[in-house]
Amino acid sequence: MIKKHKACVLVWVLFVCFSPSAETLHILNREGYLSDQVTARFEQNTGHRIEQIYYDNEKRRNALLDRADKYNFDLVLVDHNSARIFGARGLFSPLTLEQIPNLDQVPAFRKEQCGQFGAPYFWSTLGILYRADKVQPPPSSWRDLLVPDDHLKGHVGMLDNSLDTLVPPLAMLQQPLDSDDNQVLREAFSLLKAQSSWVLTYEYPRTYIRHDQQADRLYMAQGYSSDRAAMNTFSDQEHWRFVLPDEGTLVRLDCLAIFRHSPHQALATEFLNFLNQPEIAALNAEQTFATPANDAALTLLSGQFGQDSSIFPLVPALQNGQLAPRLDPKNMEIRNRITLAVLKNHETR
Repeated sequence: MIKKHKACVLVWVLFVCFSPSAETLHILNREGYLSDQVTARFEQNTGHRIEQIYYDNEKRRNALLDRADKYNFDLVLVDHNSARIFGARGLFSPLTLEQIPNLDQVPAFRKEQCGQFGAPYFWSTLGILYRADKVQPPPSSWRDLLVPDDHLKGHVGMLDNSLDTLVPPLAMLQQPLDSDDNQVLREAFSLLKAQSSWVLTYEYPRTYIRHDQQADRLYMAQGYSSDRAAMNTFSDQEHWRFVLPDEGTLVRLDCLAIFRHSPHQALATEFLNFLNQPEIAALNAEQTFATPANDAALTLLSGQFGQDSSIFPLVPALQNGQLAPRLDPKNMEIRNRITLAVLKNHETR
């Protein structure tokens, strides 16, 4: 049984017109990554239900994926590497254009990145989120996050996973983001350990802002471009900004996958096809403050949203970006030990 807590919330969307034969799609998702208006339209059009269960980091998601057959999940939001890895293990069903014809409007390179088991959904860039009323001058380097000013002690947020957590120190050290060099990783660990005295939370920032009573104490955090607008909405203020650090960044591609054990294969593929209708993809993007992977949606976005440089970074800003690399098991194990040690060090302070 899944424990209910602030980052794993069961959301029911109920309408009075469901038929007795209505099916329910269960989606393992990040909070705020699917528009309520979009789910409402799908439910009204089909008479079926959408139910979401939320995770806030990849470690918890992967723990659920390893036991997915014990739960009634139908779809899951995963990064492009996980779509391939878990798909190759037989966890996901392969997807085809015949099943989901609207995927034809997604660029071929995006479909290649998600592979045969994932439908491209959103993409985003990793950077620094900061409150303009608390952090001046604005950060421009990963060093600003890793070696913060004294007044930021207890006001910094970091992510907790084997890839994202190591990006700031590796980029600052001008090392490959997928480095498996033991000496380089030791140096990265030293930087993260020293930084932990300044860290308020290792929780996903948009989750922390929405649910934690100390949310107002968070001034600067590692996070994704899609988080900035959501954090302003959740905090009911417009202080949050997003910047891509000078040293470079990570580009993340999110994909939606269908579990092979799902008894609702046809309904799940119908839902993915619905999400890739251009007008639905555009609505979903604007409601969730995310960058759609469906190119046909781009011309339907409002001018203000389409010109938001944190959601749609200009090409020069992406020149130092790279698609999230796939880590081999040994490298991931070392990084997991690093992040665990950093968290333990933080808890003892």
